[in-house]
Amino acid sequence: MKQHYKFGKGIGFLVLVSLLFSACSSDPEPEPGTVIQGIVTVDPELDSTTDYSGIELMIGFSDVQGGISDTLYFARTDTTGAFSGTARTDENGIYPMVVSRNNNQIGIVNLVLAKGDTINLSAVLPSLQESVDIQSVEHNEFQRYERLQRNFSRVVQYINTVGMSRDSVETEIYKWSGLFWDFYEQTDASYAGERSAVTSVSILEGWDNDLMVARSDTLLARYNRLPTDLRVQLTQYYAEEEGLDRSIAFLDQLDGRFETGERQMQIRMEKIELLYDSARTDNAETLLEEFKRTYSDHEAAMQWAENKTYDLATLAPGRAFPEFNFTTTEGETVSNASLEGSAYLLEITRFDNPLYQAQYEQTVVIQQIYSNYGLEIVTIPLATSATALEAFFDERVKLWDVVEPGSFNAEELIEKYNIQQLPTRFLVNDQGTIIKRYAGAEYDTVIQGLQNILTQEQIES
Repeated sequence: MKQHYKFGKGIGFLVLVSLLFSACSSDPEPEPGTVIQGIVTVDPELDSTTDYSGIELMIGFSDVQGGISDTLYFARTDTTGAFSGTARTDENGIYPMVVSRNNNQIGIVNLVLAKGDTINLSAVLPSLQESVDIQSVEHNEFQRYERLQRNFSRVVQYINTVGMSRDSVETEIYKWSGLFWDFYEQTDASYAGERSAVTSVSILEGWDNDLMVARSDTLLARYNRLPTDLRVQLTQYYAEEEGLDRSIAFLDQLDGRFETGERQMQIRMEKIELLYDSARTDNAETLLEEFKRTYSDHEAAMQWAENKTYDLATLAPGRAFPEFNFTTTEGETVSNASLEGSAYLLEITRFDNPLYQAQYEQTVVIQQIYSNYGLEIVTIPLATSATALEAFFDERVKLWDVVEPGSFNAEELIEKYNIQQLPTRFLVNDQGTIIKRYAGAEYDTVIQGLQNILTQEQIES
């Protein structure tokens, strides 16, 4: 009988699925910024004055409850609808720009911000999504990359639903990795080129690890750094294949490339996180104290260290997950007690969070596969109205419990679970023990945690 291969254990195909929904951005680069300019007008059937002044365009970092913690770009149109300004970012990547008029949010447009690029944008309100036109070198390159990703996505979907022989899958892996790498070599100076290179390297894991490492070395030589998501993947790869000490040595190697600066600090934070996730809490605490001494004058670093100190005491892997009791949108109670004996993924997010929206299909795939093994999923929505909840699920399938918006104290929840980034998810095993916390794009590694739970359950049974 012919054997077919579908998404299975470990680093296999589901990692490929997770890559399709990655929304990570690259490491910090120095100035200049990104010029954003254009014209936004209003449909004359709604406003015949031809005065288009006061339309506001803003890009900012949101805190976990929806407030703006840092403004990266702000512009206001003149009477003709024209606007111009420069976005200042530490990282190239995809950023949502909010368009408002008369204090009412009209919509959101995602922009590729890359240093030195110029974006020309035009739109007619209120039909922002239908009318918006974006032109820039980086935007056009990223559209090409997205087309390549969509074609790859169709192949992955076919593999998941129909299946292929292992030889056929291997052929597809090499073909698509090559296509992504070719795109990178043609556009290596662009954000899209960097993302394409990361995809090319990432999908090789488990199929050709030597080529994965070789191409990673090429990227390190080209950029003198590794994009964050690829660095995290390689760190985990070395931990799985050669042990935790090898992955620590890998981070030390990267650390040694920078004498000072934000990138070195980020790598040291990742090293502490790695020890924390591996339940080496004593080692993590030692490095954390050293980190505090080194970066005592760095406000953001000290805030991170304070949060991590709390995590080590209360939310570290291996500790019991704190008690909770919520009411779902169906009027049912979900709590530690009701989930006793089941592994579960508890996610805390805002439904208007772009990263959560990008990851949603990945969660659907996870639910469809791992619910067969008893996995439960619970979503806790922050800063969400009943109307926003309804609108979100008008466009998406709802397959798991969602906590009733406003039925809990958001500030207490944020403090209790030390939420610093959205979405944040906790994976808990059937004994109520924390396996791992996933903040933001770290969710791409959740498959490993799920497989560890299944393996442990099989051993115990």
